Parts: sequence; structure tokens; C-alpha cells
Amino acid sequence: AEIPSGTQIKFTDNGWQSSSSSLKTNEGTYTYTAPSTIAAGTVVDPGITGLGLDARGDQVLAYLGTSSSPTFIYAINSERSSGTWQSDRTNNYTSALPTGLTNGTNAIAFQEVDNGYYSGTTTTGTKAELLAAISDPNNWTTSNSTRYTDDNLPTAFTVSGGTDPTTPALLLSQSDGSTDATEGGATDSF
Repeated sequence: AEIPSGTQIKFTDNGWQSSSSSLKTNEGTYTYTAPSTIAAGTVVDPGITGLGLDARGDQVLAYLGTSSSPTFIYAINSERSSGTWQSDRTNNYTSALPTGLTNGTNAIAFQEVDNGYYSGTTTTGTKAELLAAISDPNNWTTSNSTRYTDDNLPTAFTVSGGTDPTTPALLLSQSDGSTDATEGGATDSF
């Protein structure tokens, strides 16, 4: 969706605990503030810092609001043993699927992999079509040895069907303790 100037989007590797419907608080959170209005489909780099992704896997959750009352936008989970969302957050590298999100629709889960980027379509599509493509692991290029760069990111998405589509894409890389992610039309480096 178009992001109005001043909108704050939070990115965290704190897992979602379904048993208490809350985010855990012992990991990192980064707040991105849109410097100006950002058109739907635009890919930007908000320069995320402060997240400590675990080598065994982790998650990145994007939300609006506060950690005590989040409205989730998108979520990615890369956990070593299952490639699915866990039933509850039990340690620093697991997470339940956040409330309001649906895996394959506006969230994605991978078997743990260190590096990856969305390599599917960026051609014209509705919000639902593009989200479904982004939320399909088959539309991703992944590797445990190759660290991808911003050169692998799509330049933009073309969103059809109105003025309120959200088009997240993700680029993740855990090599050498650094990670990039593009989410909700924004690229994050942490």
C-alpha cells in the first residue's frame, strides 16, 4: 500500500508467542519511519540494525503499532527443523504464526537457509496475486553458501486493482552476521 510520510513500521526477530498472544521481548526491534510518501510497489532500504538472527534459524516480523498491540503486515520464518511456523515461541529461533497472518498469503516459512531472495514475478498483479507469489517458497532463490546482495532485489512491483495494495518481498542473508530483507515494499538491512 502507499505508505504515508511519517508512518512507522517495526521489524523484529522477537518470536510470536501464541499461548499469550504476545511478542517476546528479549531480541531486537528496529523502527523505520517513512521520510516521505512511498508509492505502492516501491522497494526502499530502511537500513535496519539491531536484530540478532540466530544461526539455527529465526524470524522477521513486520508490524504497525506497539509491541504490546501489534498489527502484523508480513512475516518470514526460517527455522532449522521444520520449514513451518511453530505452534508457539519456545526459544530465540522459533515463532508461532502471528495473529492476523496466513502462511502462503501474507507470511512465508522456510526450512532454515542462510541466504535467499524473492525471484518470482514483479509484473503487474493485484495485491492478492503478488502476495501469493511472494509467499510461495518456490518463487525464492536460496543458498547456504552464496550471500545475495541488493543487486538481486526486484526494482519495483507493479500493483493493479486499486490504490491500496501491499507488495512485500524479502531478501535474507545471514552470512557474517548481516541480513537484508525487503518487506512491505521496503528493503531492510540488519
